[in-house]
This record gives sequence, structure tokens and C-alpha cells, in this order.
Amino acid sequence: MPAELQLMNHFATESKIQRVSTYVPSKDDTNNAAAGTKKSSTRAGGRRSASLAGRQVPRRSQRRYTRLYTRRQQQQKQQHRDEEEEAVWLAGWLALSRRLEGEAKEEGFFK
Repeated sequence: MPAELQLMNHFATESKIQRVSTYVPSKDDTNNAAAGTKKSSTRAGGRRSASLAGRQVPRRSQRRYTRLYTRRQQQQKQQHRDEEEEAVWLAGWLALSRRLEGEAKEEGFFK
């Protein structure tokens, strides 16, 4: 057995991944005596991909909320950046105008 396979087997058996079994009624279950039995997530129709074997897949509303939340976070970050940029610009403009005003007073423009 190659080392990679041994390693994969080790992690498959020793990992903390707990398979989520979900009740998925199929068409042939409707008249079946064993209807309502749980099926493993590994079985086709378990609505779980192999990469998500140990995790619950978020519902559509949860995914949408997460997407909107991250978008809102990005917008807030951008807004803070814009506000900081504006503050720096205003501070520079104020310093420049004060300097020009001071030079103008020295020249005697304001009496």
C-alpha cells in the first residue's frame, strides 16, 4: 500500500469528522415500509458533496445572509477609508489655507 493511501486511510478513520445523516425521502420511499429511515450523507441523494462530509451545508437564506453581511462589511471598510482620506485632504487644505492667510497678513492684504 502506498504511503499516500496509508495516510489517507489514517485520516479517514482517525479524524473527528462525523458524518451527518439526513432524512431524504425518495420517490420509491413513499410506499415503502421503511419510509422515514435515515440515510447516510455519503449516499447519492444525501444532498452533500464529498468535501462537505463533516459539515452542515448552510441553507440558502443563511448563505444569502452571510453574503449580504460580508458585502456590508466591505462597504463599511470602504466608507471608513473614504472618510479618512477626506479628513486628511481637509486637514491639508486647512493647513494650506492658514499658511496662505498668514502670508497674506504678512504682506498686508488684511487690515
